[in-house]
Amino acid sequence: MLPGVQVPAKGKYMFHDVHRTLSLLGCPGFPARPHTNWPPNTVLAGRMAWMLAQGPSYVCALNSSGEPSPKLEQGAQVLAEFVWRVFEAEFIGGEDIGSPRVLERLWNVYVAKADVGSEMPNGERAVELANTSVVKNGYRDNTQAAIACKLFGAPSFTTDDGDMYWGNDHLLEAMAHHKVRSLLDQPLGYCTKSAPSPKI
Repeated sequence: MLPGVQVPAKGKYMFHDVHRTLSLLGCPGFPARPHTNWPPNTVLAGRMAWMLAQGPSYVCALNSSGEPSPKLEQGAQVLAEFVWRVFEAEFIGGEDIGSPRVLERLWNVYVAKADVGSEMPNGERAVELANTSVVKNGYRDNTQAAIACKLFGAPSFTTDDGDMYWGNDHLLEAMAHHKVRSLLDQPLGYCTKSAPSPKI
């Protein structure tokens, strides 16, 4: 359920809460209320991020019509930068991240020019690749794997014994759980260990 669509009061509170938390952390700029284009269509951005998460060699193989093989390699920093800039464009800049033009620009600046040992496709080509069946199917399979792991939102943290924590406000609890349960070595709470963890 999207807060602000089915539950407007929840959406209004969510933006206020995140704005308040980030301001306290010294990260001002997050809007206190949703932009007029919220919530955006995030499918294309998600596919592009998934494609990039498979590694530069995967993207380059797709671009050259080769046989893509997922391998993150040195592309983790590039992926993190791209995702950060997409969030920044949406929440700070108020841009429509459902627009291919916006995503093309972000890709050109933060991915296409990155030094990853391979020549990456430009933004227009990246959008084309994100709309191919192999990327659509991979993104869909990844989503289904997350559902099978009982994940329903981000950020989610899963400890070694399979206990899941959802939300940034539970990060410290997840870290503490990991330290304690690694000593006791027994399951506790809402367990997500029944299915393999999805790739991101």
